[in-house]
Amino acid sequence: MISDKSNDDGVAMNFTNKHPEFTFSWSRLCVQTRDDNKFSCAAYLRALKFDGKSKQQRRELLVDVSGIVQPGQILAVMGASGVGKTTLLKVLSGLDDPSTLELVSGTIMVNGRVTTRNERLKSSCIGHVEQNQVFTETMTLHEHLIFQAMLRMQSLSMTDDDRRACVFETIKLLGLEKCTSTIISKLSGGERKRLAFATVALTDPSIMLIDEPTSNLDAYLAKSLMDTIRKLAVEGRRSMIIVLHQPTSEMFKFIDLLCVLVQNGKQAFFGSTNSEASPFFANDCGLIGSSLDVYIEQLAAPETTASKEALQAVERFAKSSYALSLDSLTTPTNNISSLSSSLTTTYGSTPNFFDK
Repeated sequence: MISDKSNDDGVAMNFTNKHPEFTFSWSRLCVQTRDDNKFSCAAYLRALKFDGKSKQQRRELLVDVSGIVQPGQILAVMGASGVGKTTLLKVLSGLDDPSTLELVSGTIMVNGRVTTRNERLKSSCIGHVEQNQVFTETMTLHEHLIFQAMLRMQSLSMTDDDRRACVFETIKLLGLEKCTSTIISKLSGGERKRLAFATVALTDPSIMLIDEPTSNLDAYLAKSLMDTIRKLAVEGRRSMIIVLHQPTSEMFKFIDLLCVLVQNGKQAFFGSTNSEASPFFANDCGLIGSSLDVYIEQLAAPETTASKEALQAVERFAKSSYALSLDSLTTPTNNISSLSSSLTTTYGSTPNFFDK
């Protein structure tokens, strides 16, 4: 059970959920690049050697990566640049490009039921916030959200007035009231990040995947945004997965679960930030330090210096009780009955991810 963490600046917001709750899990995902020269002339030319023979090879991006996040929890995916954090988010959301990436093995589940890429891609229950959201810079914030509401909510049985009311509620939810008439090009970095959240939050997704929400923000804005994310998760009973690149010690108080990836997309840890992560890195791996951000920094060092520590962490985690527990939780036949039972108690019937 996770405790609610209060908003330090005292802003009162209503984050209560109107959506069904879904547990999101994935088991032993292995992702590789495809043989690009079959799909792209440019990729083929880049792969040519001077003798005219192709040298293109498949590359492993994720290797045996597992995880689970339940309603009201925030899972942070951390690691150095290029270890597969964004790739993981894209594969989970169904936004990966099948012409360049291939899910070689592994399963992705909602409430214990295995899903397909198309099911995840089409379901409005999953919202994906990209790191660099593209906006029409000449529109005002309000105009952008109205346009997005009309576009994203066409399939819902709502009137235009209902959609406008939803936009107003979302603006209030994200604390954007003061800049509704501001042209997007004039928004600050923090306001643009919140607008990206608002765009996705319009459809009230039960699962949110967020790529580097605090990048390019100062410490105050990063903390404020993480506080908003925390409230969206806890009070809205959403399952949240976020990618953090260079976390400070302050960030960990907003996070429930931690997934650490190292070079070649290997998994070095998955577990609780409060009770499991530090003991594992300090005792099992022998890393030097006294805080999680220090341990993560050691594993994210350049490959030449971090390879020994990172590989050791991968090996120790694979043999640990944390990995065994994770395997049991992310096996479809193991968690579907208990989850369905608890959800039936809450809703009267198990909510269907595939109908929304």
